[in-house]
Amino acid sequence: MSIKIVIPSKGRSKTITRYSLALFPDAIVTVDEREVDDYAPVCKNILPHPPLRYLPQIRNWLLDNIPDESFVMVDDDIRRVYSKVGNVIKHYRKPNDVMQIIENAHECARGIGARLFGFTQDGGVFGFKPTDPLKFNGWVGTVFGVIGRGIRYDERITIGSEDLDLSLQHLQEHRIIFIDERFHFESPNRLRALGGVSVNRSLEREMQDSDLLQAKWGKFIDVYFKDSGIRVKSVRVPRRQAKVK
Repeated sequence: MSIKIVIPSKGRSKTITRYSLALFPDAIVTVDEREVDDYAPVCKNILPHPPLRYLPQIRNWLLDNIPDESFVMVDDDIRRVYSKVGNVIKHYRKPNDVMQIIENAHECARGIGARLFGFTQDGGVFGFKPTDPLKFNGWVGTVFGVIGRGIRYDERITIGSEDLDLSLQHLQEHRIIFIDERFHFESPNRLRALGGVSVNRSLEREMQDSDLLQAKWGKFIDVYFKDSGIRVKSVRVPRRQAKVK
């Protein structure tokens, strides 16, 4: 049985079929119960959630209400998937191929004991290292899966950086996450597009989130703010074995 795909969405009923639903046509789309009528004509699997303002609140609601041990959260504006392995970038547009990428990552994560898995956040050509295609101590977002429960989103973080915080929490608690650096899920104009997190976006709030993340995680991350949103300069979490007592 395929792992369940859940797409949180807000204000994008007119675009979701061109983007994420084209890659994940069988996904569950979770929307505010007040938007169900807008999404019903284009989504066959709708999961209404109560009115919640910020995405971390919605993600925590999903952790509480999706019964499956493992499931994958997908942003609602994914337009393509590509691999930077080899001399030519390869694009994946067929849903079966995309699901195979997801399921392979899920199985690898389970096999090594990771409770969080995902893919590279660096879409640049020079961001991929052929000799180091897997990573275990970075961060995931955009398209990522959880295995089990126990770690929740910090709801003080409101605009688009909650996944970085969740990744660091997993590294702190479980010491490992699984990142397949071979694949990148791309979103166009992620912070400026209508709907989604842009509904609640403001300069003041994003600067507050940036300061909160830096204060919370200190030397282990380096984040900064630009006019297009919070940027992650580096995540510095070493991988080392636990000491034997």
